[in-house]
Amino acid sequence: MNSRAVFSLYEGVREHLPEALALKTPLHVKDIDSLLDQAGCFFLDAFGVLNVGTKAIPGAQQLLKRLRARGLPFLMLTNSATLPKSYLCDKLGAMGLAFEPHDIVSSREVLWSLLPFSSNNWGIIGERHEMEVPLRVTLQEDDGFWESDGFLFLSTGCWDDALQAKWREALRERPRTVWVANPDLTAPREDGAFPKQPGFYTLLEPASLFTDLHSVGKPFNNVFAYALHLAKKRWGVDAQDVMMVGDTLHTDVLGANAMGMKSALIESYGFFKGLETLPFMHQSGIFPDVRLSAYM
Repeated sequence: MNSRAVFSLYEGVREHLPEALALKTPLHVKDIDSLLDQAGCFFLDAFGVLNVGTKAIPGAQQLLKRLRARGLPFLMLTNSATLPKSYLCDKLGAMGLAFEPHDIVSSREVLWSLLPFSSNNWGIIGERHEMEVPLRVTLQEDDGFWESDGFLFLSTGCWDDALQAKWREALRERPRTVWVANPDLTAPREDGAFPKQPGFYTLLEPASLFTDLHSVGKPFNNVFAYALHLAKKRWGVDAQDVMMVGDTLHTDVLGANAMGMKSALIESYGFFKGLETLPFMHQSGIFPDVRLSAYM
């Protein structure tokens, strides 16, 4: 897949996503300080804004330094659900990007806040890590996974099309609740590849497969509402004071617009690297408030 193909996939699932707001003419800013002049609080995507794969984006360290130097509050808002936040901090720190757990809101964290805790046995699609909450869980390689009472889809590192086909049949035979903690269809890597994410295996399936599907993460309002609640509590800011900085139209920008937040599209590093973004905006009807081509 490439950016154009993935964009078309997102357009094909628009009925499942928030609605786009009115047409805008994005302000094209030239550098980090011009971006930071546009709002009083910032939510930052990770992939495509701070890093691509295991490498920090040139200028990402400077972005964080300028935010801190200007005393602007910020959170990293990520759909990454593979790891607990302590692991995310370690991974980002290895790239020279300093974050503490309280600086991050992850879709995994938001899932735990929304999940009804019960005696159910949950089948986990994802990697084997300690759970931050007390749940009865079975991973896909364990006995009993296919008979689980419901499923939590966290990541795709141990998932493939053959397992998806088996899961599809299991859900048709006995429908069950499914929670998806990363509704991204894909995520860009440093080698230019776009590996499949949990949203690929859920949003692209026929709606009839899922009788009780819950998507947690951008562009859905649950993750934004969680982050906005934290921002209000810590800094007294409201949605109109916050700018979401992302590299995608269908997740970062669309979700922010639907919540009444400002949005900024970073064009040169992640999803739209090497592409002119305006045609995609006009095709989708999704427009950010601000465009920034590059940090430096």
